[in-house]
Amino acid sequence: AEGGRILYHTKVLAVNAEAGLAECMDLQTKERFALRYRYLICADGAVSNVRRLLTGRQPRVYLALEAAVPLIRREAVGRLTKGSQGYCWYIPRGEDATVGCDYHNLGADAVETCRKRLTEFCGSLGITPPRFSGAFIPEGDDVLLRIGERTYLLGDAAGLNDAFTGGGIHYALLSARALAASLAGAGNRRESLSAPDSTSSFAGTVTYEEAMQPHVNYVKKSSANLKQYYTVACSVVSGFGKRRV
Repeated sequence: AEGGRILYHTKVLAVNAEAGLAECMDLQTKERFALRYRYLICADGAVSNVRRLLTGRQPRVYLALEAAVPLIRREAVGRLTKGSQGYCWYIPRGEDATVGCDYHNLGADAVETCRKRLTEFCGSLGITPPRFSGAFIPEGDDVLLRIGERTYLLGDAAGLNDAFTGGGIHYALLSARALAASLAGAGNRRESLSAPDSTSSFAGTVTYEEAMQPHVNYVKKSSANLKQYYTVACSVVSGFGKRRV
């Protein structure tokens, strides 16, 4: 209604923020095209290409792999690797189960290392390693909502993620609503956004950054708490030797 255009399956190849011009490619047809914009709103994931183009870097991320496997036991199993920030899991869910892992700070070999650890974990449980699917997830400690005057980031692209739970959809929706209200100029109409530790409201006079600040604070706090958890948990597990927890 405000004149916005949603582009699905589109990759931004280059951005001229000063001129409001983006070079794009349709990922299905491989067709390239130029797009003029007043505002560029990017929801292009944890490894946002737009963020990299405009800032020279992506948000810090970790890798999560997961797959469905046959049900071999009714209890959940978790395994921490000595000195690592992350763990593998087996979780029953009715007629089957899931196995997965997430690891932080693995560097350039993250995919290979994570797949190897998860394969070894499956072997220890007597499960034939399945084909894993995975995703990069923001660490939550590197949030960026706005790049200059014309470009905004939403959800994973902004680095919004609860590091403890891996939950990002909640923050993607919150950020989209907050930015929509800010750009549309909601006037006196107010909408409530509930954060895990507070309640905030926004109106047309409230900026995107102001509306999201309570959520950004919580995301960063959760990320810091997770790092402390891994430090303590790995020390305890290392002290007791190899064991399931």
